[in-house]
Amino acid sequence: GFECDSKISQELHDRLRQDLGDRVVLVDEPLSPHDAMCIYGGARYLISVRLHAAIFSMIAGTPAIAVSYWGSKTPGIFQLLGLDGAFVEKEEMTKEGLVDRLLKIEQDYDGYCAEMSRMVQQAYVRAQETPQVFAHLIPRS
Repeated sequence: GFECDSKISQELHDRLRQDLGDRVVLVDEPLSPHDAMCIYGGARYLISVRLHAAIFSMIAGTPAIAVSYWGSKTPGIFQLLGLDGAFVEKEEMTKEGLVDRLLKIEQDYDGYCAEMSRMVQQAYVRAQETPQVFAHLIPRS
């Protein structure tokens, strides 16, 4: 199948906006990496159906909740990162569940952000080691 997130993004936006009004903003347009990072870094939170948007948000220091709506990629990546609470399955997403997650983050926002940044940094260090894992596959001349 073809993965298109515009429809699910609009559905999520409409559901959240019913209760949260103008505090919910939908960005559904192509952005340069710089523009995207500025938006993600300037937000208090990001709720996203795009895995990369959630990851970039965390890199920018903003807590994110990724909505998994197509396959097992999102849960797998966040479980590998040790951030099990940073995603929700579309079918299990409720207003109460999202609010509960955000309130949990708010209880110690700075601590949560510090731990999230630590986990992202660990992933970065592991990613730098990836070429070494495959070095034996490269023919030597």
